Amino acid sequence: MASAPLRRNGTTVRRRVRRLTSTEVQRNFADVLNRVRFQGETILVERGGEEICEIIPPAQPRKFTWSDLAHLIESAGTAGEEWATAVEESVRNQPPAEFKKWPR
Repeated sequence: MASAPLRRNGTTVRRRVRRLTSTEVQRNFADVLNRVRFQGETILVERGGEEICEIIPPAQPRKFTWSDLAHLIESAGTAGEEWATAVEESVRNQPPAEFKKWPR
């Protein structure tokens, strides 16, 4: 298995490359997908000795951090006085919950 550079988001990443024939990919498709997804391998598919495609892992999604959450909360603003009044009013007018014993 070879290793080849890949540029993603301006960063060069080393990746493991496995060469398989189209027949091997066809016979072991689920295993090929698992190798790509969970082991980060790149599969170079060949037919008749000619490279026809690559199956590569997906780009890693950007991680959502605590500071991202804080920024999101700050940028949301407030719901407003009208909303707060409506919530308080509905809480006040809520009928009391019935207490029922569970049957034994």
